[in-house]
Amino acid sequence: MQRTRFLLFVMLVSCLMLAGCGDPKVDAGTDEKMKDSIAKVKAALPEDNRSEFEEALKALAFADINNLGDLAAVGKTGALERGIKERVNGKTGPEIIADGQKVKADKEDRSKAREREQALKEIDELRVKVEGEGADLLSKFTVERATFGKSDDWFISARVELAVKNGTGKAVSRAYFRAILLTPGREIPWVDSELNYKISGGIESGESATWNLGPNMFGEWSAAPTGRFDVLFMVRPVALEGADGQTFASSRFDADDEKRLRALLESVQFDGAADLKVKLDWRAKAFADWKVQASAATAKAERDGLTKRKADVEVSRASLEKFIVVKSRFYFSKERLAHPVMELTIRNGTGQTVSRFHARGILSSPGRETPWVDDTFNHTIRGGMESGESQELSLAPNMFGEWSKAPRDRSDMVLTASIERLDGADGKPLFKVGFSPEDEARLAALEKMIGENGWK
Repeated sequence: MQRTRFLLFVMLVSCLMLAGCGDPKVDAGTDEKMKDSIAKVKAALPEDNRSEFEEALKALAFADINNLGDLAAVGKTGALERGIKERVNGKTGPEIIADGQKVKADKEDRSKAREREQALKEIDELRVKVEGEGADLLSKFTVERATFGKSDDWFISARVELAVKNGTGKAVSRAYFRAILLTPGREIPWVDSELNYKISGGIESGESATWNLGPNMFGEWSAAPTGRFDVLFMVRPVALEGADGQTFASSRFDADDEKRLRALLESVQFDGAADLKVKLDWRAKAFADWKVQASAATAKAERDGLTKRKADVEVSRASLEKFIVVKSRFYFSKERLAHPVMELTIRNGTGQTVSRFHARGILSSPGRETPWVDDTFNHTIRGGMESGESQELSLAPNMFGEWSKAPRDRSDMVLTASIERLDGADGKPLFKVGFSPEDEARLAALEKMIGENGWK
């Protein structure tokens, strides 16, 4: 009797070890049987295992599904339903849980393998990009001057002027630049973006050119500060296209590329990772060094240019003052349709032939704080005016303009005219006269910036 009980106990333990002989099993013979048997299998499981069972069923149902394309394909053929029936038919709850965990682990392994393969492919693409940079050739396409400022056009928020020289040995049809607008001492630049210019007629090797560009007013440049005098504008070429429109020099590996490559190198192990990291560190240091050097060079070059222009303007003003308005008078004609008249006596002592003068006229009355008129006017001198000559002129300002608004019943009005610009025999300005208060403020800001940073 005892021997019989022992044999029964051994058989029971064996049955439990062999996936539980007494556990209910899924019957996938029909949809109804499958539904009922799954409910019974789940109910027979300890409560703590029921959520695992549900997750296992999901894993087995979608074992062959890796993306939406797979789901659409099996959905049309009925393979999804057949697959789950085949995987659970005749199995107990613990067996289904074990199979589901294995399927899930296998899918995770395959997913990691695919992710690694994709990461290595992306790393290789970025490596080719960084190693294919034509830095030596790009350095021969030089930006000799770059200025940034507010535009006078209402539909363009900013203006950029670039003076470049092509020393690459090849014609360039289009140039791409990385442009940075920053204030020294601020960690984040105001703008760090790309500019490009399709060159009409191209620029041959050895040629120089000056371009006036208008960055996209709806892009990053629209937020660039235009009222600050402590900003620096630095530009470097990053890609050049030849006469055939194909890129022959490029350094288009940008900050986003670098960030992405560094992240990939941390996530995937491979033999060339160390060399790539060294390359990235070298590039980062080279760019940081360029930014410091370019900041100093940009500030000093603009400072020197403004200083020279200021000196030229002072010399020009002295020359301009030698074109004298000896007498000036304003009145309205006695005609039925009276119109404004300016009578001027002028003398040219500049040593140059003058073809046109530009002046500012102020019409005022003694004791009156606000002038009646403060407006500009100009006059073309027929035949020109040689140095040493004097002329008496009678000018008729626009009768519908500011001068027509002067009072007609006052005899105490005084006209003062000052010369602001003179054009020579060729029609071009004789003297440089443009140095504005903004120029003065910019020069002062640059001097301060250079001193504070030790850019002597």
